[in-house]
Amino acid sequence: MNSIYHCAQLRRPDKYADARVAMVDVFQSNHRCYGYPTSSTTRRSGLA
Repeated sequence: MNSIYHCAQLRRPDKYADARVAMVDVFQSNHRCYGYPTSSTTRRSGLA
């Protein structure tokens, strides 16, 4: 039963695809550092 659910979930489009791309851009613009600079930039850009 679980495998049917997981296969169905894999076929669905990713609802966070745009947010993932934006987070990668923020990560790259912060010199590949994660933490406070990333979270503050994310808040300013309206993602969080």
